[in-house]
Amino acid sequence: MSQRGVFATNLEKLLLYSLDDDNLVSEDCKKMIVKIYDHFQLALHQIENVNNIFADSIEEAKENLQKQIKGVEKEYISILGIFASIVLAFVGGITFSTSVLQNISAVSVFRLLLVVDFLAFVLINVIYILVKFIFTINEKNAKLFSVKAMNIACLIIAIIIVISWILNVNQIPNFISEFLPWSK
Repeated sequence: MSQRGVFATNLEKLLLYSLDDDNLVSEDCKKMIVKIYDHFQLALHQIENVNNIFADSIEEAKENLQKQIKGVEKEYISILGIFASIVLAFVGGITFSTSVLQNISAVSVFRLLLVVDFLAFVLINVIYILVKFIFTINEKNAKLFSVKAMNIACLIIAIIIVISWILNVNQIPNFISEFLPWSK
């Protein structure tokens, strides 16, 4: 870069010297000096253009690389999220079923059903949130199952269980068997 600057300065001095009419420089030499000056200016312009193009391509490559890295990160998070939701669903479901079956004789039926309904509510919502998060990260808009309908179903089941518990529905078969003549 410094050598180019020195060469440009010397060439400009030579051009000014040759164009001065007081100096005795032939017309052929003047034409050659002007051509050399023009070629040098063209070469400088080309070098600047190449440097600009190179700098622009580096910036573009950086941006593309950053986009690709973000895409790869999203894919990794998606894979981990899918794995986590599958593990949560299966392990949670198996643990849930195991605990329900172990405690089936220890508590009342209504309390057991209410706990089962609440755990199902929590499990459904956690899985829905995980899957929705994965779709949001990947900027995809997919129609998932209706969590609102599932929540309403869990709420209705819980209300039915509480009402049955309050009305002591498990005593209805004993009540009916006492008053019906054919059950005695």
